[in-house]
Parts: sequence; C-alpha cells; structure tokens
Amino acid sequence: MRRQRLHARAVRRSFTSRGSTISLQRRIFALDKASGDWVVFTDADEYFTEESVSRVRPLIEEYSGRRKFDGFIVHLVNIDMDTGALLGTSADVQRIFRRAPHIRFVGSIHEHVENLSGDAGREMAMAPGLTLYHTGYSPRIIKEKSRRDLSSCWHVVRAGNIRRSMNII
Repeated sequence: MRRQRLHARAVRRSFTSRGSTISLQRRIFALDKASGDWVVFTDADEYFTEESVSRVRPLIEEYSGRRKFDGFIVHLVNIDMDTGALLGTSADVQRIFRRAPHIRFVGSIHEHVENLSGDAGREMAMAPGLTLYHTGYSPRIIKEKSRRDLSSCWHVVRAGNIRRSMNII
C-alpha cells in the first residue's frame, strides 16, 4: 500500500478570554493559520474510523475541480470513550471544507462552518463512506460538559445578544 503524506502543523497560542466565545476564537485562529487548499477539521474528542481515513484524500481529489463545491458533511457517531459502545445518537457535521474566505466558523456552542458569501449556489454534500467518532458525550464527562455549555448559554443570553443566542447551537 502506498503511504500518503498529510501536511499538518501545530501552532501554539494562549487564549485569555473566558466564556462562550473561547472555542469559537480557537477555531477561527486555527482556520486562519491553515495553508492548504482544503481543511480537515476535527475536535480533540473526535476521530475518523479506521476505514474512513484512507477515503478522505481521494474524496477531496474527486471534488476539487468543482468550482462551487465547498466541502463535505460527515456522519458523526457518539461513542463511549471508555467502552467504545455506541451511545445511540449521531449528527451530520461539516468537517472537510475548502480553505476559502467565505467559509467561517460561527456559533458559541457546537461551532460549525457556514458559507458567508451569500451565494446560494455553493454546495456541500454528504461524504459517502466517512464516519467520525465523537467521545465528548461519554457518561464519564457529560455532566461537567453540560454544566460548561449551560453556563456559556446563560452568558450569551445575559449579554442580551439575541442574534448570537439564536446561533448558540
């Protein structure tokens, strides 16, 4: 099997702000540091299944020529970090996308990418055969995570920013 090289680099930065925007700030910082044509973005508590890893690059190569194609929506499955058991919930998330000025992270909790160009003709499609495992809802950590997220929600609501509070999740 031919070995594939992936280009990645780590950049370190301290964030001093607190509250609901810190996660969003980290993602924007990371996106601004990206230098490739495409971004494959996973959180620390997410990873592609073994079968999915080898499918990412060919999928990107297949769609790279489409000028109005911006990325892929990946099926995310929640699993228990201790046992690997399926938790029975899933979501479809944007995790593979072009590095382009109109694609930006938004939201205070469950930050996600959006097309901010205003061009409704731009596309994202489900990534066939790709699955991302997410351990962030594992029973061992969910209570503390829920407390943190609820605190962030209240911070946004108390600040009176209705538009942002509607885009929390």
